[in-house]
Amino acid sequence: MCVAVSIVVPIYNTEKYLEECLESLKNQDFDDYEVILVNDGSTDGSLRICEKYLQNENFKLISQENGGPAKARNTGIIQAAGKYITFVDSDDFVTVDYCRSLYDLMEQYDLDVCAASFKTFREPQGDILFEVGENVFNARHSGSLLNKAEFLSAYVEEGLSLILSWGKMYKMSIFKDNAIFFPEGWLYEESVLTLEVYGQAKRFYILNRVLYSWRLGKPSITNNHHLKPKNISHEFTQYIKKLEILFELSCIDRSCKEKGRANFSDELIRIFLRYQREAVASIAITNGGGSNQIFIFPASAICANYIEILKSNCTEISVVDNDASKRGAIFHSTPIIHFSELKARGIKESETVLIASHSFFIPIYKQLFDNGIVSSFADVMPYKGQNAIEQEYVKGFEKLYAFWYGK
Repeated sequence: MCVAVSIVVPIYNTEKYLEECLESLKNQDFDDYEVILVNDGSTDGSLRICEKYLQNENFKLISQENGGPAKARNTGIIQAAGKYITFVDSDDFVTVDYCRSLYDLMEQYDLDVCAASFKTFREPQGDILFEVGENVFNARHSGSLLNKAEFLSAYVEEGLSLILSWGKMYKMSIFKDNAIFFPEGWLYEESVLTLEVYGQAKRFYILNRVLYSWRLGKPSITNNHHLKPKNISHEFTQYIKKLEILFELSCIDRSCKEKGRANFSDELIRIFLRYQREAVASIAITNGGGSNQIFIFPASAICANYIEILKSNCTEISVVDNDASKRGAIFHSTPIIHFSELKARGIKESETVLIASHSFFIPIYKQLFDNGIVSSFADVMPYKGQNAIEQEYVKGFEKLYAFWYGK
């Protein structure tokens, strides 16, 4: 049976929030829709809650062995009978006019993709729902029909808002005609899929009105597993895939592509800097007697934080900067040496640690590499690439560096 809209809800152990989500879908002021509940091997009471909603003819239930959110969403795509499709996470909820508002715009403008604004919130304290804020789009991107170049420019600028798959309605034929599915087994699996869809779409609309509520602080695979070697590999693979898709699109100009390259790389580097900070703290604890000689480059807020972590147990810390006017100055009680002095300091020695402490990680590495100070990304890892996490980071940054500089 064909319907106007298919709503796909992947479900895994969200009994605490699930009823709120499903109630918001049951109460839509729109009739021609189906809700496909994909129970992905839940071990809590989620299945029992899903079964309650089968009394409503709009709801369908599929149960499968646990395969992750991507596999659950893919099951929904395969089973969907709608002209349009939308995704709702089982611990979030939508406004009563979510379907109707997006559907009406899809029909009015013959759209391929329509994106709504959303709000973020945290767990209620007593009866009070703690709202973090609303995520609304830039006015120049919203409220009118956009072509692909205009929408992808917004995609690069808006970041997370347009990367996530939920809170949007898509023409179902884009998925079916181009065999587009979520990549299974990846961390942050949505980001490649949405860009693949946008690459095939032609007509877009961004609605600057909040229709979706995103719960923060919930249990999530993205909260705890970003430092598993397999996930590090997947992160680099998917971000490079996104860059490849973006750079292959002839409809957008070079400046937009360059901005996308910087933004996508920054996301990876921020995750790496989280690992780096944990590693610095570990070095501070295990560096008995201050045996390591530590260089931190450049003088920055991150550098200052690392000095505070290290100074209690590391006797020889130097700050490196390529600004010649800073040579000999003191930064947070630590002497600054010039970039040119590093080459003579034996950076590649096992007892020497060189930390590139800035979000401009790739350009910093290029400076070090071009000046013969380092020969591999392993040389700027806290543990010289000697553990499984850093080995994956070395391989990932090598691929990213090749994309940046064509080497």
